[in-house]
Parts: sequence; structure tokens; C-alpha cells
Amino acid sequence: MIMRLIFYYCIHLYRIKDLFIIYWFRKFHENSSLSDDRLLNEWQFVCVSEKMNVSVDRVKGVVQYWMYIVPLDIIYLIRYRNVVEFIRSLPTNQWVILSDYPAEAKANALGLHGARCFSASSSYINSLKPNPKGVLYILNKYSIKTTECLLIGDRDEKDGRCARNAGIDYLMLSSNYIKRMHQIELLREA
Repeated sequence: MIMRLIFYYCIHLYRIKDLFIIYWFRKFHENSSLSDDRLLNEWQFVCVSEKMNVSVDRVKGVVQYWMYIVPLDIIYLIRYRNVVEFIRSLPTNQWVILSDYPAEAKANALGLHGARCFSASSSYINSLKPNPKGVLYILNKYSIKTTECLLIGDRDEKDGRCARNAGIDYLMLSSNYIKRMHQIELLREA
């Protein structure tokens, strides 16, 4: 992804400000803790717009393209293959995807078609992990008990804290391939 950004902006130097738009969007996204009725994405777009002195439409366009569209053709190549294969082996009613970013297109790009997907920026969740609101919404929607749920993630400061805040079990996937394979094998046996 970084190579695409560098290549594009070396050719399009006049749009170099876009890199800072992406940077600040990610920064606001990572540090967001909304506690009012503002919509998460709209709030972030406005914050970046004000910070960069550009229109909200420009921020939306840059973020849509570089964060939601371009990564889709790369995501399959960098996936945790054994994790995706494990998820595919489960009946579709036994797993749900919750992402801080739009999830459905990512799930389809990973070959997880028909997945039940939820995004933190949806109006009915409107909060990022580690806030447990998204997990609790899903548990309530599908009448799942906290004791019947396992959150699988890769960032303890977001996913792990979210699971702890929701009172559910969790597994943080190792970035080490061998350890991750072992984790998935243990899940298969469970």
C-alpha cells in the first residue's frame, strides 16, 4: 500500500496534501472517543477538513479512495490465509465481522461472501473499539450470550480491550506465522 501511495504522489506532487489528509484521518480515527450524538465518520471528516483547511468533500474523496477502495485488491494477498480458511470452514451463522472501518467490501475481498458485517461507523454502533458498543449490539441482535462468544483480533489495545470491556473471551492472533497456525489449530480442535 505504501508503495502505491509513494508512486502515485511522486507523479502527482500537486496532490501531496492528500497524504496529510490520510495521516490525520487515521490519527483522529485511532484516537476517537465520541461521547455525543455526532456520527463518527462525519465528525472525523470535519476534524480533518478543519485541520487541513480543505473541504469535507475532498477529505471524503481521499479517504474513500485510499482507505476503502485501493486496499481491497491488496487485502487478499496479505490476508492471514489460515485464519480465512478457518472462518470459511465454519457455518456462516457462527461468525460475524466487526471492523472499525467498512467491513462488507473487505469481507468480500477476502472471499468471505455472505458474511454478517458490522462497521463501527454505522449509525447504530457509532463507536470504535475498544468501546464494546459494537460487540454488545451484535450480541443483542443475535441473542448471543457473552459466554458463547469469542472475539478474534490482532491488536490487544483495541480488540482485546473491547472484548474485556464487553465481558467476552478473546484470542489475539500472533503476528508470527507459526504461532498463529498453532492458535488456529487449537481453535479447530475446540
